[in-house]
Amino acid sequence: MTVNLQTALVTGASRGIGKAICIELLQSGYSVIGLSRNIQSTDSLLNEIAKVNQVSYLAIQADVSDIQAYQRVYDFVQKEFGTLNLLVHNAGVAPLERTDVLEMSLESYSRVMQINLLGPIFLTQKLFPLMEQVESGSIVYVTSISAEVASINRGEYCISKAGLSMFAKLMAERLAKTKINVFEIRPGVIETDMTKPVLDKYNKMIDEGLVPIGRIGQPEDIARALKALVSGDFSYTNGMCVEISGGMQIRTL
Repeated sequence: MTVNLQTALVTGASRGIGKAICIELLQSGYSVIGLSRNIQSTDSLLNEIAKVNQVSYLAIQADVSDIQAYQRVYDFVQKEFGTLNLLVHNAGVAPLERTDVLEMSLESYSRVMQINLLGPIFLTQKLFPLMEQVESGSIVYVTSISAEVASINRGEYCISKAGLSMFAKLMAERLAKTKINVFEIRPGVIETDMTKPVLDKYNKMIDEGLVPIGRIGQPEDIARALKALVSGDFSYTNGMCVEISGGMQIRTL
Protein backbone atom coordinates (compact mmCIF):
# COMPACT_ATOMS: atom_id res chain seq x y z
CA MET A 1 0.00 0.00 0.00
CA THR A 2 1.26 3.48 -0.91
CA VAL A 3 1.38 5.78 2.12
CA ASN A 4 0.54 9.34 1.09
CA LEU A 5 -1.56 12.08 2.63
CA GLN A 6 -3.26 13.02 -0.63
CA THR A 7 -4.59 10.43 -3.05
CA ALA A 8 -6.72 10.85 -6.15
CA LEU A 9 -8.46 8.83 -8.82
CA VAL A 10 -9.09 10.46 -12.21
CA THR A 11 -11.26 8.88 -14.91
CA GLY A 12 -10.57 9.43 -18.59
CA ALA A 13 -6.94 9.92 -17.63
CA SER A 14 -5.10 8.89 -20.78
CA ARG A 15 -5.44 12.12 -22.76
CA GLY A 16 -6.84 15.62 -22.99
CA ILE A 17 -8.40 17.13 -19.87
CA GLY A 18 -7.92 13.95 -17.83
CA LYS A 19 -4.19 13.77 -18.50
CA ALA A 20 -3.77 17.48 -17.76
CA ILE A 21 -5.56 16.97 -14.44
CA CYS A 22 -3.25 14.07 -13.57
CA ILE A 23 -0.19 16.23 -14.29
CA GLU A 24 -1.51 19.11 -12.17
CA LEU A 25 -2.35 16.83 -9.24
CA LEU A 26 1.00 15.05 -9.35
CA GLN A 27 2.79 18.40 -9.33
CA SER A 28 0.65 19.42 -6.35
CA GLY A 29 1.68 16.43 -4.25
CA TYR A 30 -1.10 13.95 -4.91
CA SER A 31 -0.50 10.31 -5.63
CA VAL A 32 -2.77 9.53 -8.56
CA ILE A 33 -4.52 6.53 -10.06
CA GLY A 34 -5.42 7.20 -13.67
CA LEU A 35 -8.38 5.19 -14.94
CA SER A 36 -9.08 4.82 -18.63
CA ARG A 37 -10.08 2.31 -21.27
CA ASN A 38 -6.53 2.55 -22.62
CA ILE A 39 -3.88 1.63 -20.08
CA GLN A 40 -1.24 4.35 -19.66
CA SER A 41 1.07 2.97 -16.96
CA THR A 42 4.02 3.38 -19.30
CA ASP A 43 3.34 7.10 -19.81
CA SER A 44 6.87 8.44 -19.33
CA LEU A 45 5.77 12.02 -18.69
CA LEU A 46 3.39 11.13 -15.85
CA ASN A 47 5.87 8.71 -14.33
CA GLU A 48 8.67 11.29 -14.45
CA ILE A 49 6.51 14.00 -12.86
CA ALA A 50 5.52 11.57 -10.10
CA LYS A 51 9.18 10.67 -9.49
CA VAL A 52 10.29 14.31 -9.29
CA ASN A 53 7.51 15.13 -6.81
CA GLN A 54 8.06 11.95 -4.77
CA VAL A 55 4.52 10.69 -5.27
CA SER A 56 3.01 7.73 -7.09
CA TYR A 57 1.34 7.46 -10.48
CA LEU A 58 -0.53 4.23 -11.12
CA ALA A 59 -2.86 3.25 -13.92
CA ILE A 60 -5.81 0.93 -14.15
CA GLN A 61 -7.60 -0.13 -17.29
CA ALA A 62 -11.38 -0.01 -16.96
CA ASP A 63 -14.43 1.23 -18.80
CA VAL A 64 -16.57 3.50 -16.62
CA SER A 65 -19.69 2.18 -18.34
CA ASP A 66 -18.90 -1.37 -17.17
CA ILE A 67 -20.42 -1.72 -13.70
CA GLN A 68 -18.88 -5.20 -13.41
CA ALA A 69 -15.42 -3.58 -13.38
CA TYR A 70 -16.11 -1.37 -10.36
CA GLN A 71 -15.22 -3.97 -7.75
CA ARG A 72 -11.84 -4.45 -9.41
CA VAL A 73 -11.29 -0.67 -9.35
CA TYR A 74 -12.30 -0.51 -5.68
CA ASP A 75 -9.95 -3.36 -4.77
CA PHE A 76 -7.08 -1.73 -6.67
CA VAL A 77 -7.50 1.64 -4.92
CA GLN A 78 -7.87 -0.02 -1.51
CA LYS A 79 -4.76 -2.12 -2.03
CA GLU A 80 -2.58 0.75 -3.30
CA PHE A 81 -3.81 3.68 -1.20
CA GLY A 82 -6.24 2.39 1.41
CA THR A 83 -8.25 5.60 1.22
CA LEU A 84 -9.14 8.22 -1.36
CA ASN A 85 -9.08 12.00 -0.91
CA LEU A 86 -10.15 13.08 -4.37
CA LEU A 87 -12.39 11.52 -7.00
CA VAL A 88 -12.49 13.25 -10.39
CA HIS A 89 -15.15 12.12 -12.87
CA ASN A 90 -13.79 13.34 -16.19
CA ALA A 91 -14.38 10.47 -18.64
CA GLY A 92 -16.81 11.34 -21.40
CA VAL A 93 -17.59 10.73 -25.05
CA ALA A 94 -19.29 12.61 -27.87
CA PRO A 95 -22.15 11.18 -29.94
CA LEU A 96 -21.25 8.56 -32.51
CA GLU A 97 -22.43 11.02 -35.14
CA ARG A 98 -23.67 14.59 -35.00
CA THR A 99 -27.28 14.32 -36.13
CA ASP A 100 -30.50 16.26 -35.64
CA VAL A 101 -32.12 15.51 -32.29
CA LEU A 102 -35.11 14.04 -34.14
CA GLU A 103 -32.75 11.55 -35.81
CA MET A 104 -30.69 10.70 -32.72
CA SER A 105 -30.10 6.94 -32.62
CA LEU A 106 -30.78 4.70 -29.65
CA GLU A 107 -27.28 3.24 -30.02
CA SER A 108 -25.57 6.61 -29.73
CA TYR A 109 -27.88 7.77 -26.92
CA SER A 110 -27.28 4.62 -24.88
CA ARG A 111 -23.51 4.75 -25.35
CA VAL A 112 -23.23 8.40 -24.33
CA MET A 113 -25.49 7.98 -21.31
CA GLN A 114 -23.67 4.85 -20.12
CA ILE A 115 -20.27 6.55 -20.15
CA ASN A 116 -21.12 10.18 -19.36
CA LEU A 117 -23.82 9.66 -16.72
CA LEU A 118 -24.26 6.09 -15.52
CA GLY A 119 -20.51 5.71 -14.95
CA PRO A 120 -20.04 8.73 -12.67
CA ILE A 121 -23.19 7.95 -10.68
CA PHE A 122 -22.48 4.34 -9.87
CA LEU A 123 -18.69 4.61 -9.66
CA THR A 124 -19.23 7.31 -7.04
CA GLN A 125 -21.43 4.92 -5.08
CA LYS A 126 -18.81 2.20 -5.28
CA LEU A 127 -15.78 4.26 -4.31
CA PHE A 128 -17.32 6.54 -1.70
CA PRO A 129 -16.60 4.18 1.23
CA LEU A 130 -12.88 4.77 0.56
CA MET A 131 -13.45 8.50 1.13
CA GLU A 132 -15.43 8.30 4.35
CA GLN A 133 -12.27 7.70 6.39
CA VAL A 134 -10.29 10.76 5.25
CA GLU A 135 -10.03 14.03 7.17
CA SER A 136 -11.11 16.00 4.12
CA GLY A 137 -11.79 15.26 0.49
CA SER A 138 -13.49 16.32 -2.72
CA ILE A 139 -15.51 14.86 -5.56
CA VAL A 140 -15.38 16.77 -8.84
CA TYR A 141 -17.71 16.21 -11.78
CA VAL A 142 -16.47 17.56 -15.11
CA THR A 143 -19.59 18.45 -17.08
CA SER A 144 -19.82 20.93 -19.98
CA ILE A 145 -21.49 24.16 -21.00
CA SER A 146 -23.69 21.73 -22.91
CA ALA A 147 -25.45 21.09 -19.59
CA GLU A 148 -27.19 24.41 -20.30
CA VAL A 149 -26.39 25.36 -23.89
CA ALA A 150 -28.53 23.45 -26.38
CA SER A 151 -26.90 21.88 -29.45
CA ILE A 152 -29.60 20.17 -31.48
CA ASN A 153 -27.05 18.02 -33.32
CA ARG A 154 -25.58 16.68 -30.05
CA GLY A 155 -28.73 16.05 -28.08
CA GLU A 156 -27.56 12.95 -26.25
CA TYR A 157 -24.40 14.73 -25.09
CA CYS A 158 -26.35 17.72 -23.77
CA ILE A 159 -28.79 15.47 -21.92
CA SER A 160 -25.98 13.47 -20.32
CA LYS A 161 -24.17 16.57 -19.09
CA ALA A 162 -27.36 18.16 -17.77
CA GLY A 163 -28.02 14.94 -15.85
CA LEU A 164 -24.49 14.89 -14.46
CA SER A 165 -24.83 18.51 -13.36
CA MET A 166 -27.93 17.59 -11.37
CA PHE A 167 -26.19 14.57 -9.87
CA ALA A 168 -23.40 16.88 -8.68
CA LYS A 169 -26.02 18.96 -6.88
CA LEU A 170 -27.59 15.85 -5.36
CA MET A 171 -24.23 14.65 -4.09
CA ALA A 172 -23.39 18.08 -2.69
CA GLU A 173 -26.63 18.07 -0.71
CA ARG A 174 -26.17 14.48 0.41
CA LEU A 175 -22.59 15.06 1.61
CA ALA A 176 -22.98 18.62 2.93
CA LYS A 177 -22.52 17.57 6.55
CA THR A 178 -19.55 15.32 5.84
CA LYS A 179 -15.90 16.17 5.24
CA ILE A 180 -16.33 15.75 1.49
CA ASN A 181 -16.94 18.78 -0.74
CA VAL A 182 -18.55 18.36 -4.13
CA PHE A 183 -17.83 20.59 -7.11
CA GLU A 184 -18.87 20.81 -10.74
CA ILE A 185 -16.47 22.12 -13.37
CA ARG A 186 -18.15 23.15 -16.59
CA PRO A 187 -15.70 23.48 -19.51
CA GLY A 188 -16.47 25.52 -22.58
CA VAL A 189 -14.87 24.88 -25.95
CA ILE A 190 -11.63 23.05 -25.16
CA GLU A 191 -9.05 21.84 -27.67
CA THR A 192 -9.10 18.05 -27.24
CA ASP A 193 -9.53 14.95 -29.37
CA MET A 194 -13.29 15.34 -28.90
CA THR A 195 -13.37 18.77 -30.54
CA LYS A 196 -10.68 18.03 -33.15
CA PRO A 197 -13.15 17.00 -35.90
CA VAL A 198 -14.91 20.38 -35.65
CA LEU A 199 -11.95 22.51 -34.59
CA ASP A 200 -12.03 24.70 -37.71
CA LYS A 201 -15.70 25.45 -37.09
CA TYR A 202 -15.07 26.41 -33.48
CA ASN A 203 -12.05 28.56 -34.33
CA LYS A 204 -14.16 30.45 -36.87
CA MET A 205 -16.91 30.97 -34.29
CA ILE A 206 -14.34 32.18 -31.75
CA ASP A 207 -12.93 34.63 -34.32
CA GLU A 208 -16.49 35.91 -34.75
CA GLY A 209 -16.91 36.53 -31.02
CA LEU A 210 -18.21 33.29 -29.49
CA VAL A 211 -15.65 33.40 -26.66
CA PRO A 212 -15.11 36.86 -25.10
CA ILE A 213 -11.52 36.04 -24.09
CA GLY A 214 -10.84 35.32 -27.76
CA ARG A 215 -9.17 31.91 -27.72
CA ILE A 216 -10.05 28.26 -27.49
CA GLY A 217 -9.58 26.66 -24.07
CA GLN A 218 -6.79 24.24 -23.26
CA PRO A 219 -6.92 21.15 -21.00
CA GLU A 220 -4.53 22.92 -18.63
CA ASP A 221 -7.15 25.65 -18.05
CA ILE A 222 -9.47 23.03 -16.58
CA ALA A 223 -6.72 21.32 -14.60
CA ARG A 224 -5.61 24.55 -12.91
CA ALA A 225 -9.18 25.41 -11.95
CA LEU A 226 -9.67 21.97 -10.45
CA LYS A 227 -6.45 22.27 -8.43
CA ALA A 228 -7.68 25.54 -6.95
CA LEU A 229 -11.08 24.09 -6.03
CA VAL A 230 -9.67 21.07 -4.19
CA SER A 231 -6.83 22.98 -2.49
CA GLY A 232 -8.84 23.44 0.70
CA ASP A 233 -9.30 27.18 0.14
CA PHE A 234 -12.95 26.56 -0.76
CA SER A 235 -13.80 24.51 2.32
CA TYR A 236 -16.91 26.62 3.07
CA THR A 237 -18.24 25.99 -0.42
CA ASN A 238 -20.24 23.00 -1.54
CA GLY A 239 -22.09 22.23 -4.75
CA MET A 240 -20.43 25.12 -6.56
CA CYS A 241 -20.38 25.07 -10.35
CA VAL A 242 -17.43 26.81 -11.96
CA GLU A 243 -17.64 27.50 -15.68
CA ILE A 244 -14.29 27.60 -17.47
CA SER A 245 -15.34 28.89 -20.86
CA GLY A 246 -13.49 32.10 -21.58
CA GLY A 247 -16.51 34.15 -20.57
CA MET A 248 -19.19 32.42 -22.64
CA GLN A 249 -21.57 32.73 -19.70
CA ILE A 250 -21.66 36.53 -20.09
CA ARG A 251 -24.98 37.67 -21.52
CA THR A 252 -24.67 40.74 -23.74
CA LEU A 253 -27.11 42.95 -25.61
